[in-house]
Amino acid sequence: MKIMNAVKESFKKEKGSLIVEATIVFPVMFLIVIFLIFLGNIYYQRSRAQAVFTNAVIEYAARESNPMLKQYMDSGSLGAVSTGNDFKPYRYLNFSSRGAEIGSNVEGELGKMGGGLFSSMEYENPSVSVKYKTYGIYAKAEAEMTYSITMPVKLLGQSEATKVDFEEYIEVPAMEGAEMVRNVNMIRDLVDRHETASNMASKAGEFLGKFRAIMD
Repeated sequence: MKIMNAVKESFKKEKGSLIVEATIVFPVMFLIVIFLIFLGNIYYQRSRAQAVFTNAVIEYAARESNPMLKQYMDSGSLGAVSTGNDFKPYRYLNFSSRGAEIGSNVEGELGKMGGGLFSSMEYENPSVSVKYKTYGIYAKAEAEMTYSITMPVKLLGQSEATKVDFEEYIEVPAMEGAEMVRNVNMIRDLVDRHETASNMASKAGEFLGKFRAIMD
């Protein structure tokens, strides 16, 4: 009997300690799970924003690098060369002005996408900057995007909900490989011609110097 009573007393003590531990552990675990869900939604939102941003910049670079592709995407067909289409053979010497339009379109798309799993986790203050940079024989599209996402609840001890700031950057070549080779070859030809002309001028100067020396 004494042994049974000791076992019962021990069981009661363990049961009481389990209840105390459960009242502490379960709320903590619940908060951790909720926090992980919020965090997962933030990065889900980020992946969606990156997809819209990247696709828009790549399409912009493709349109600027190939006027025929631009015409096809706009009209759905390719016209013949004889129709007077403007294929812009020297387009890399120009500066595109459509960067602001692309940035505005991306910002508009982000505003329509909502907050993912939680409606309050929308994109805040999205700002997109798209620039077309040309270096004569090479061109690229360079873009930056910033935005914020706020947690839907405040953590213990916080006066304001946590806000996560994101900054994305992408750089895409805005030219075709074959045209890059042609442009480089053109520059090499110009350099070779300049060197040839310089050598000829130098030899002519030497000849004149020798001729003057003979005449003197």
